[in-house]
Amino acid sequence: MGGFELHAPWRTANSWAGEYRIYAAVIAPSEDEAKAVIFACYDNPPKDIDFDFVEEQAEDWCPWDKTDGYVTKIKRQKWMQWPEKN
Repeated sequence: MGGFELHAPWRTANSWAGEYRIYAAVIAPSEDEAKAVIFACYDNPPKDIDFDFVEEQAEDWCPWDKTDGYVTKIKRQKWMQWPEKN
């Protein structure tokens, strides 16, 4: 596996089984397109990625303005790009 670059919100963590994981929030019109975004983030993508999806969110949803769910606990960093709320 090579480098990983995604400007949307993401974080790393170890799973309960001790596996290294990346949790990311991306905006995409479908699950297949969300997968394509993630695979494109790797210099050398892994052959298999375990994907989990959240239910469709409101258009103004932002992963760091709520405290429910694991994705929403990502702390905003300057390098993260996410649409501004209107």
